[in-house]
Amino acid sequence: MGQNRQLIPAILLSAVVVVVAVLGSFVYAETASVKVSVPPQKLVATTKLSSGQGSGDLRTQHIDATVTEAESGTASTVFVAATFASGSVVFTCSTSSCPAQFTVAAGTLVTTSKSLGYATQAAGVVTRTNPATVGVRATATGASWNTAPGTVTVIPQSQYSSDLHVTNPAAIAGGADATSKPVIQQSDFDSVRTTLTAQVNEALGVALKAKAYQMSFIADGPPVLTVISDHKVGDAVPAFTITITGTLGATAFADDEAKALMRTALDAKVPAGQQLTNDPIQYTWQIQRTPNAGLTVNGTAVGYISPTISTNALRSRIRGLNVTDARKSIEHSVPGSQVEIHISPVAVPWLPLVAEHIMITVQVQSLAH
Repeated sequence: MGQNRQLIPAILLSAVVVVVAVLGSFVYAETASVKVSVPPQKLVATTKLSSGQGSGDLRTQHIDATVTEAESGTASTVFVAATFASGSVVFTCSTSSCPAQFTVAAGTLVTTSKSLGYATQAAGVVTRTNPATVGVRATATGASWNTAPGTVTVIPQSQYSSDLHVTNPAAIAGGADATSKPVIQQSDFDSVRTTLTAQVNEALGVALKAKAYQMSFIADGPPVLTVISDHKVGDAVPAFTITITGTLGATAFADDEAKALMRTALDAKVPAGQQLTNDPIQYTWQIQRTPNAGLTVNGTAVGYISPTISTNALRSRIRGLNVTDARKSIEHSVPGSQVEIHISPVAVPWLPLVAEHIMITVQVQSLAH
């Protein structure tokens, strides 16, 4: 019995040593992984950029484009009414049997030997020494009444002196038969010009964009258009072609430079203790002309921020805490966060006492769409 009593202290000491050894092994073998998901917050910065060469100004350059487009059109078919031939005749009466002076009345009929008739359009006063020249018009429409010089020589049923003579020194012309033929109408011309103008404007936009690669621009004004045509309105032709040359100037700036200036404005709005997330920054802007031929860009940059978290400080704060207290501590430090804690071995209810055994991962929550 005495010997057994002497062994009890030794046994107890050994048990304590074993427990301490086991606890020590837990201390050095235990690990924990902590994932902290933080919510992003939208951050918006608006800025007004002006063209210029100074610091903070938006550098600009002038670009221009010229394009030429052609388009053919078809003339409308129109009805052309028949027309009267017209001209003039000369009455003479120079013999002694002629009255000293008399008047040939308006409407007097004169004809050719083929009985093509023409009526005088005004009265003519004839003397023995002075013939009378008066205008005449055919009695019917059509090309048949066109006649050569010297062919109008008959005064049928004349009430005047038999010595009164008539002739036409020049051809009587202008008579035409009724017909249908293509004639360019104003509507024909306008239709082609409108279509072609739209094509030229579109081509100018494409040409400017090609010159302004990775740039934005605003036009100096409306395009300058020069319109030419091989025929004019009223020409009796079946087709015509319009050619338009357009010129358009613009003021341009580099997109990257505008974004950099807007990013600077966004960075300046990030609150202390916050940082921009890795989400792409969205840039939008509107361009306006200024009275001095410059431009102003009203830009907006939209990004997202999240708290700046020191993982070392978090490790020191939560080491040795149970899972519940550790989660509460993190959620208090990072409001709105979601916390996941995993401990190995699983049976251990508290986090490692050694801060270096705690691995903390900070993740920004996905944006809601």
